[in-house]
Amino acid sequence: MNFLDRLKNEILVGDGAVGTMLYAKGVGLEANFDHLNLARPELVLKLHEEYIAAGAQVIETNTFGANSFRLGRHGLLDKVREINFAGAQLAREAAKAAEKAKFDAMSDEEKAAYAKKQREERTAKRAAKKAEERAALIAQLKKEIAEGKA
Repeated sequence: MNFLDRLKNEILVGDGAVGTMLYAKGVGLEANFDHLNLARPELVLKLHEEYIAAGAQVIETNTFGANSFRLGRHGLLDKVREINFAGAQLAREAAKAAEKAKFDAMSDEEKAAYAKKQREERTAKRAAKKAEERAALIAQLKKEIAEGKA
């Protein structure tokens, strides 16, 4: 099930108050929290991991103010891309580690069922894509026939 389907069908728990939590961990208010993605990535990663351990199913990147306007005020204008990229990498790393831990905790039967489901989803996606491609080709051929080109 993709993310949009999950949003339609489930209540998802997200993280929140990243800045507040960083402040609670001793980061001063004068600091640029987004710059921590580069300056203290282990702290940002640990915070993501804590949110996931607490039950967050959706985590956001630590990039709330990582734009040229806000970073420029801190002399970090040349770091906008790097800070955003690092923020995305840290969130992705925490999510992957959580998925791996969840997978490692599964029984062999659960792992086999999970692998089977993944294969079935990939097969269904490929079949849907091929059907879409065939439909487009048929529509194009019908158009060409109607125009007397085929």
